[in-house]
Amino acid sequence: MGGSKCMQALVLVLIMAFAPLSGCFGEDMSSRVNSESDAVITPEVLSGGVFQGMTIAAEKDLSAFIPYLILNEDSGYVQNSTVVDLKAGESVLLSVLAPPRTDTAVVLIGDY
Repeated sequence: MGGSKCMQALVLVLIMAFAPLSGCFGEDMSSRVNSESDAVITPEVLSGGVFQGMTIAAEKDLSAFIPYLILNEDSGYVQNSTVVDLKAGESVLLSVLAPPRTDTAVVLIGDY
């Protein structure tokens, strides 16, 4: 009776220990987006506190999350962040307001 409970406890511990490792195996890394080679973002340096053009060009199908205020050219309204879906070879020009007093600009790139 005591050995059975010990075996159950051991199986549960192993299941919990190996569950986080399941994502490490079987991934196809060739289809993943590599932000350094699959997207070209210009300008490299943004000026804080003024609206300026930011171009995102895609070498591969990707989605880009821009977490800054963006001036919508169609409506004239300012919106807080956006996600842009781009096919390979496409590019988009956005008018972005980078925050003042920051030393890092962030654009998150992911799968389309």
